[in-house]
Amino acid sequence: MDNYIKENHPLRDKVVYAVPDPHIERWYLIDQRALKEGIGLDKAPSSLSYECKKGKSHYKQILRQALKDSNISSLLGGPEYAEKIVDNIENLDSLGRQNAGFQSFLEDLRSMLRRQMK
Repeated sequence: MDNYIKENHPLRDKVVYAVPDPHIERWYLIDQRALKEGIGLDKAPSSLSYECKKGKSHYKQILRQALKDSNISSLLGGPEYAEKIVDNIENLDSLGRQNAGFQSFLEDLRSMLRRQMK
């Protein structure tokens, strides 16, 4: 992905890619406590098994349904609550153990931070 950043760009070595697989909603749903507390859900969704069909997001549907079940209005289907969810995450390593894409993001972030501290 580094080919998207010019070779001489001053921030080139400070870029970390966060690429959710299959969808960002999966990352929102991993930490059930952060999801509940961040958004104010009555209860967190229970089924998060890996399931994705081309063109459809199983996780988008789960998030939208959880918001609907808790009578929480959402113009975007949940992404507008991302910052509130993140603010309530307590254990990044636990999330990494649950999702390989998130683990890869954490490893890249830690590597970049180590390089900056040298």
